[in-house]
Amino acid sequence: MPSDAEGVSVGSADDTSSDDTTSVVRVPAKRRRPDRAEKPKRRLDETETVVKAALLKYLQGKDRRRVRDAIRARVKVFFQRYHIASIALSGLLKRCFDGIGDAKYAQLPGLTNHNFYKQLMLGGAGATKPDPYVRDYYRDYPLLAARSQRHLGDSNIDVAGVIKYEAYLRSHHRLSFEARVKQYVRVFQTANGLMDPHHLWMLYWICGWKPRQDLPAVTRSPLMEQTGAARCRVLGIAVNKQAPVRLQAC
Repeated sequence: MPSDAEGVSVGSADDTSSDDTTSVVRVPAKRRRPDRAEKPKRRLDETETVVKAALLKYLQGKDRRRVRDAIRARVKVFFQRYHIASIALSGLLKRCFDGIGDAKYAQLPGLTNHNFYKQLMLGGAGATKPDPYVRDYYRDYPLLAARSQRHLGDSNIDVAGVIKYEAYLRSHHRLSFEARVKQYVRVFQTANGLMDPHHLWMLYWICGWKPRQDLPAVTRSPLMEQTGAARCRVLGIAVNKQAPVRLQAC
């Protein structure tokens, strides 16, 4: 009876005549080692634990009052920057729309630019590429541009605050083309009593998307086409042309 070593077929006789041109399939490190992706998470948790432990030591130490006062001062300064950015943004947008007969001709700042919100919060002083809208606004309102002294550790606090602030504005003001179109479709559907297939058809027709195969047939009405064409002109989209976005979900 053959042993285990003899029972394993290493290769056929034809392998001796084949050339060494076998392609090597590279496997990502995360697939070779599933624990590799867990290391950054574990390292982050450990770092956070160490920071919390050190902070608790200071909070319970002899100088706990000084530490707590310093934390309160940092929080107060951050929220001042947060609210000043909101005031500046409202005033800046009001400037952009002053004297404009049609809102679509207004020249707006980079509302989707992360650095724009960062300069709103920090005043724009020392920025590598100052935003012209922020620079001109704070130049006219120097009291808003005045900021207290920044410490070395404030950078992480400010960056995290800017991310939260931008996310809040995106959800509150709906700075998304898809969201704007879907919002219009819902209003149109409610006002005209359209059913759901009409709702989807209007969305696809306005944006120039090719209808899905599973959509039911819809009878186009002149009212729907006229209203859709009018909304396309407002949004700056040519009728039956591809919109500069991709449908995420309906």
